[in-house]
Amino acid sequence: MEDTEPVITFIAKNLAKSGYKFQHMGDLEQCKTCKMYHVCIQPLEAERIYEVIEVLENEFECPLHEEQIKVVRVKETEKEVGIPTNITFSGATISFQPQDCSEICEFRKFCVPAGLKEGDKVRILDIIQKVECSEGNDISIALVARISPQERS
Repeated sequence: MEDTEPVITFIAKNLAKSGYKFQHMGDLEQCKTCKMYHVCIQPLEAERIYEVIEVLENEFECPLHEEQIKVVRVKETEKEVGIPTNITFSGATISFQPQDCSEICEFRKFCVPAGLKEGDKVRILDIIQKVECSEGNDISIALVARISPQERS
């Protein structure tokens, strides 16, 4: 398997629904001393976008939430990104590089996507469309999955 593996974590009970997506913004200081930290927060990577793929039965109390939290299985989401057309083909593994894009370009959300960092290894799953942005860059919008560092070796 090349893309990231699902992990177990906790999420507020009212958000624990299959298909719910969220961006993990990083650890809170209060969480680091919690006995559940190693299951709740530690498996998640800051700035990544995750999707709930399974809601499990167990519920726990969390001092930061006003309601209980549920155990869920999450997977990092696939993303639509802008990649130079000359290096875009299905099945390729590349090192992601955000495109030099102005604030007003209609394709900026693809060229500087949330959830990916410069240098991330990604696998191109599908080419959605080829576009020419307002900056004159010849890019393809592609669906990609990040390859986790453990799975690269």
